[in-house]
Amino acid sequence: MKKKFIVTAILIGVGVLIMMLTGKIIKPAEINHSKTNTIIVVDKVDKYPYEVIIEEISDQSGEKHNITIRVDNENVWNLIEKGRTYFMVYSWTDSDTPHLNQIDIVDDYRE
Repeated sequence: MKKKFIVTAILIGVGVLIMMLTGKIIKPAEINHSKTNTIIVVDKVDKYPYEVIIEEISDQSGEKHNITIRVDNENVWNLIEKGRTYFMVYSWTDSDTPHLNQIDIVDDYRE
């Protein structure tokens, strides 16, 4: 009986250790972020992974700043034009580059 208890305790300990090493217990869940904004495409990076650099206006301060967005689909990347205004939805986690979820052309945008 005592031998069974010791073997069970060792197996549970090894299982917990494996789960800790693979990040199943200690690793906190990543927070997903998403943003929707009207942006202007400043530049395009023409190597994989395909990316666009956008100019975004900060909601609070009104300052403009550039953000790099990863475009997972090459065909979508090919249709995006530099200097054009788009309505864009992109998302990211704390440890990941933002990636494009949705993009639409905005023809009548005024600053």
